[in-house]
Formats: sequence, structure tokens, C-alpha cells
Amino acid sequence: MQDRPQAQSLKTFDEFVAFLDERPDEERWELIDGVMELNATPTDLHQLIVTNILVQLALAVRASGAPWMVLPGLGIHLPGDKSRAPTPDVLVRPGTISRSGYCDDPIVIVEVLSPSTE
Repeated sequence: MQDRPQAQSLKTFDEFVAFLDERPDEERWELIDGVMELNATPTDLHQLIVTNILVQLALAVRASGAPWMVLPGLGIHLPGDKSRAPTPDVLVRPGTISRSGYCDDPIVIVEVLSPSTE
């Protein structure tokens, strides 16, 4: 894990969301303990693993009839948490459409680790 610069001021979730409004859509940022972090572009191997997980979870949801959605790239922001908005590779959430880029009710969270995220 890389050292975080001490000079960077810690951001709240609201400041983070305002910052994202000014950034290009293709950038993938997370807020971790008040620090905004730009994620590296994933490799093809990483994305293949993510795809395999997505497909298997989606098939399990469909076969069981569970009222859940399996989604990639959706951020997590829990109520009351002002300093974190991570974006896991895959998450499972209740099957209600919120039209938000953030989930506040995850059931399962999957992060595919690589040397840069160990």
C-alpha cells in the first residue's frame, strides 16, 4: 500500500461527490478514510476474474429467485459514514433500483485483489 501524503486535507463524502462532478466519467475514484484515491485501470486478467464472479453470482440469483441484484462498479456509502466511499469490483444488493451511484445496503461485497491492492 502506498503512503498517503500528509499535506492532503481529509475530505467528507459530500466534498468527494462534489469533486467527482468535475472529473471525467472514465476516472474511478474512491474515498478511503477521508483520502481521495484514483484507482489504476484494471488489467484484462482482473476484469476476467470480475466477469466470472459476476456471471456465477447472477446465475445463482436467477436460479434461486432471490430478490437481489449483482452489480459491478457501484460505490458503497453507508449512512453516517462521512469519510468512506469505496468501490468494490462486485456487490450484491437488494433488488430495488435506486438510480444512485452508491449503495447503502450491500449484502455481499467482492474485491479482486492484485499486487497494487493487497
